[in-house]
Amino acid sequence: MACAALSACDIPTSVPKAPIYDTEWNVPSKSDTISVATLLPSDSSIKVNAAKTAFLLSVNAVTASRVLGLDCGACQAITGTTAPKPAFSTTASATASLPGKLVTATLGAGDTLTLTLTNNYTFDPLKPPGGFATVAAGKCWNNQAFGFMVTTITSGGVVVGSDSINGATQALPGNGATLVRKVVLAGAVAQSTGLLVTSTICSPPGGNVAMDASKTFAAQGNVGNTFGVSSASILVNTQTVNPTSKPLDLSTIDSTITNHLKSGKLTLTITNPFAVAGALNLSITNAATAITPKAVAIAATATAFTDTVAFSGAELQAMFGNKVTLTFGGSVSQTGASVTVKPSDILVLAARLDVVVGVGCQAVGGNC
Repeated sequence: MACAALSACDIPTSVPKAPIYDTEWNVPSKSDTISVATLLPSDSSIKVNAAKTAFLLSVNAVTASRVLGLDCGACQAITGTTAPKPAFSTTASATASLPGKLVTATLGAGDTLTLTLTNNYTFDPLKPPGGFATVAAGKCWNNQAFGFMVTTITSGGVVVGSDSINGATQALPGNGATLVRKVVLAGAVAQSTGLLVTSTICSPPGGNVAMDASKTFAAQGNVGNTFGVSSASILVNTQTVNPTSKPLDLSTIDSTITNHLKSGKLTLTITNPFAVAGALNLSITNAATAITPKAVAIAATATAFTDTVAFSGAELQAMFGNKVTLTFGGSVSQTGASVTVKPSDILVLAARLDVVVGVGCQAVGGNC
């Protein structure tokens, strides 16, 4: 129809002006996406892994350490001598902080904490030399000749991992010896409390040891660089959206059509899985003349919605006949206390360009 309208024709002289027909053309455009990575902190404290199956958190290693003499007054009294080892118990704790933009997170499968125990005592607190077959009841060792050690990892007051060592089956040599344990983590963590690592040792009385009450026992907790979470609640306070660009090839449209462009609009169907709202700018480059950036509203809704960007005939004529680039950028903010996101979440902008082409004779005796 358009080809016929644009071909040469004879117009009767009795007609003062031939009618002008408007036809609507639909030009598909590639969908653009904005990934969840755009909403994450710029300091890389929260990142998305390559497979987009988990967020990787930056968590510092922590060490909980205690001096023997602070927990064992009887040990302090005999320091510098060789004497029967007194019974004692000790507890040490330290907190690993979580990224500041994180509110809460659900731990992913396979998350572990590496617990490195360093015993600088001059003796094994779990299996002391010359341990008694029977010791006093009512104490932490409760008639056992062997001690034990329990480590718990909590967040927000909830246990997310634990480990226990029984001196009957596991030695813990002194004088700087180390023991490495892998602690499986599961559940949810909170930024407000971080990861609290607490280790408690119950050591029964034993035989003669060279006592040095200045020695320490240390427990280091480290989740490493692979600490991942399957979902997270994060703070998004006026977060800048990194620009994303998509080409739109209009170079094959010649002047026969472009000269008749009257108006048009870009219809965007937006699917937004994030509880964020804001305004994006649509910039168009590589057009014949500069085009003022257009505003695109982003609503915080679970259902897909549309927004339209209007173009004048002059703007369309600057775009058609060229390979233009559509670039979206701007900023968004959370609409609630925080935003719950998954690593695979993306915001999708599906675009369709509708244009109105005017065709027909312009005057009596003129050509179509």
